Amino acid sequence: DKCPEPRRLSGPSGAMSTLLPCLDAALGIKMSSDKLQQFIKTYEKSMPASHRAFLTEIRKSKPIRERIRQMRPAGSGEAGFEQHGVLERSFNSVIARVLDFRWQHWGFVQTFIIRPSRNGRAEGTGGSGFDFLQAHITDTENARLLSSSEHHPSLTCTPSGAVTPDQLSTLESPVDEPVSRQSTRARAFYDVDGPFGLLSEPMPTPGSLASMTNILGWSPAVPVQFKGGLQRLTRLAMRMPGFCANDGPFAQVCATALADMHTLDAVTDEQVLNSLARSDRERAYSLMAHLAAGCTGTGGSIPPRLERYCQALAKSLGRPQASCTIPQFPELVLSNWYVTEDGDGSVGPNHVHVALRFLACVDEDWYRRIHISLHARAAQLMLAIRQGQHAMGAQSDQGVIRSLQDVTAWLLDCCKFLDAEFDSKDSQSE
Repeated sequence: DKCPEPRRLSGPSGAMSTLLPCLDAALGIKMSSDKLQQFIKTYEKSMPASHRAFLTEIRKSKPIRERIRQMRPAGSGEAGFEQHGVLERSFNSVIARVLDFRWQHWGFVQTFIIRPSRNGRAEGTGGSGFDFLQAHITDTENARLLSSSEHHPSLTCTPSGAVTPDQLSTLESPVDEPVSRQSTRARAFYDVDGPFGLLSEPMPTPGSLASMTNILGWSPAVPVQFKGGLQRLTRLAMRMPGFCANDGPFAQVCATALADMHTLDAVTDEQVLNSLARSDRERAYSLMAHLAAGCTGTGGSIPPRLERYCQALAKSLGRPQASCTIPQFPELVLSNWYVTEDGDGSVGPNHVHVALRFLACVDEDWYRRIHISLHARAAQLMLAIRQGQHAMGAQSDQGVIRSLQDVTAWLLDCCKFLDAEFDSKDSQSE
């Protein structure tokens, strides 16, 4: 038999996150590399559907950078230059923080991937090289705006480029009403305007070990015969770290467990799948993809029945079928979490737990928990972006500046958070 055509399959990548793409789109940071754009388009196919829709919406709107450039005043009126200068300095402050974030990321890549590899062939988890990171740092630097004060010498900037309250009060445009989160409508499984940022709704917190079989939180609408099979597979997934760590016969155990689960075959029926809530399909797909990865990760083959389940569920969710047996960023991070009951209600590393794991080691848990916490913090970023769009529509310079200040503060907070987490990890590991 002839060998099939080779295919390049991407593994889970941070580029499957909507976090920085939506920020780039809102600000107007462009990509100069066609190859990077192609990679990003591939990764975006693995994003949750609502995240892709949000990103498309942001990209259709006029970027803040473009609006500020088009409003650059003509002539020599000092008041017009002053007002525009405040907008430019606020925008450039955000760009400076985006650069901080990207340089910080580059530092982590060098420390934890490139240097340990020692062979110069290191790649990211998604399969791409790291030259793109440097290229996009340059793209971000090029997004800075030339200040109007350079055209008008009588204007001065603070050393940090920050906007003072006195400068803000001189702006003449009206203040628009703040945008608030909608709390009356039913929340979707992934809700970019919800309280969990770019995360899905959390899994229910288990009150005991016995309740771990229902940790994925199946809704009451799931048929009883389905729920029984899904709970059995959940028990198997919870045992997976023991099998994987010992290079055990996980694929064989998985095939044996699936052999008599004929009731789950209805998952391949499109009509049956469409009758299930999206949250149940998302949870079921995450479970199946983790099991499939456990099979291949221990040197085995994916049972055909499990592969069919993955394909059907991926199709129903609009995810790539070619890589449907590889859990991607949404399955590994965005929907794979719950919080402890004794927490303070925040989604921080100390209160977050990862439900489905492969190795159950410290590094695996740490890596996923900081990404979960980071994407929970995106709730403030999404709100700031929405407020900036609303302010631009209302032609409110004050609203745009406050939005940019909120984004600046969010980026600064995230950089501090990541620095603290990586410093803590270094001290624990060494």
